Amino acid sequence: MPAELRGAPVAFAERTFRSRRLGLVAKVDRVYRTTSSIVLVEFKTRRQIAARMTDIIEMSVQRLALAEETGLSVATIAWVVVQHARSGKRAAVRVPLL
Repeated sequence: MPAELRGAPVAFAERTFRSRRLGLVAKVDRVYRTTSSIVLVEFKTRRQIAARMTDIIEMSVQRLALAEETGLSVATIAWVVVQHARSGKRAAVRVPLL
């Protein structure tokens, strides 16, 4: 878990959000509440510890749907926590959202 989110409460987990205005549906893995906003975290298992453009697109859609449905301020920075498929090692990769 990223150091900046340690101790932050979970606001939402495994929940679906909708943007009726944009026609989007997105399911979040975790959303943490910080003092200034809420932050998206996506969990992946891969052979390489890396975030992909598809992660950024997925989480950007989550951001739009979450913000519209809840009215909350969602951070433009998110985290992809990647677990290596063989070693089990985990690392958090910070990503900018669109």
